[in-house]
Amino acid sequence: MTPHEGARRSLGPFLTRLFLMTATSQLVLPLLILGSSLLAGCGLDFGAGPRDYALGEASREALQGDSAALAALLAELEGLYGSSTAPKLKTPFAQAGSPPGELSAKLYRRECLHCHGNEGGGDGHTGFSLKPVPRDFRLGYFKYTPLAHGARPEQEDLERTISQGIAGTAMPSFGVRLTKSQIAGLADFVRLLAMRGEAESYLVAEYEDTGEVTGELAAQAAEWVRENWLDPDRERIGFAGPIPPATAASLVRGRQLYLAEEGANCAICHGAEGLGDGPAALRPASHGSTKLVPAFEDVWGHQVEARNLKSGPFFHGEAPIDIYRRILVGINGTPMPGLAGAFKASGEALLLDEDLWALAHFVHSLAHPEAYETLPDLATGGH
Repeated sequence: MTPHEGARRSLGPFLTRLFLMTATSQLVLPLLILGSSLLAGCGLDFGAGPRDYALGEASREALQGDSAALAALLAELEGLYGSSTAPKLKTPFAQAGSPPGELSAKLYRRECLHCHGNEGGGDGHTGFSLKPVPRDFRLGYFKYTPLAHGARPEQEDLERTISQGIAGTAMPSFGVRLTKSQIAGLADFVRLLAMRGEAESYLVAEYEDTGEVTGELAAQAAEWVRENWLDPDRERIGFAGPIPPATAASLVRGRQLYLAEEGANCAICHGAEGLGDGPAALRPASHGSTKLVPAFEDVWGHQVEARNLKSGPFFHGEAPIDIYRRILVGINGTPMPGLAGAFKASGEALLLDEDLWALAHFVHSLAHPEAYETLPDLATGGH
């Protein structure tokens, strides 16, 4: 073993112990980000060496006791999507100009595995202490996209998240030290992990119905996943023309919509003052308890706290257009609904575009009141 290989093998466990010791410290997040980034930048591979894919915990529980089905499921998934070191990236998902899949898999192991895990389950060995937890790709849900109706992300969405990171989380910006080609390759590989996870869930559901895992069912799973990711009807949310500027009147209107039950009714979760303490956001921890805990869970089974809109930063961008998109399409995999397609009892649209912008500017003003201080009559605008 070379000195470099020895360091590579020993530093991962050492850092894990360090993070455990500092888990209650305010330093854990900066340490984690800094340590991981520095080591990855030095070429240290947290996931060095060949590793086989494993099945998710839910899959193992569903097939418990049926060793033949477990083996068949692993074999069918490998036949469809390859292994962790030899992925099968297929057209049209492998981007022109991207590195070979083997190189992208190696890059994933170096840069991403320690948080997102070998199978993309968000269960990497340095991700356990993070809040929010690293994304589990395997359900096919990606929270922050400009797409309506929970559609699977497009290539540019994945590349943007990898390149820019997510503000206020441990997801760093890789655009500062990876090439565009490498980022495209990582996006390809992340998509592959998501598709493999979705196919696994499909086959487990079929097994629960039929008691079998067959090549025919695997082909059906692959086609179903492929259609989801190639959906030609995906609607990308944008806004044609210049964004309407905020005015004192629009902020008043935005606050009215924020509070009104017959409007957007944001306050029911986010609270009247935007502190994330609305009546629907919390529940007693147990019967008779005075301790309050988040009332909702996301599709990954994690408790979801209603966002404190005054504390910032917003995970998917600070600009009014980013907030406008979240209001319109919601956040995938979470209880945060979108208002696109919401109608009044009369059949009229719940909110017109001017209302959506008034609401977006009002929410933005909660986090950034300084940006609105020069508006006339802001002090009497209902804040």
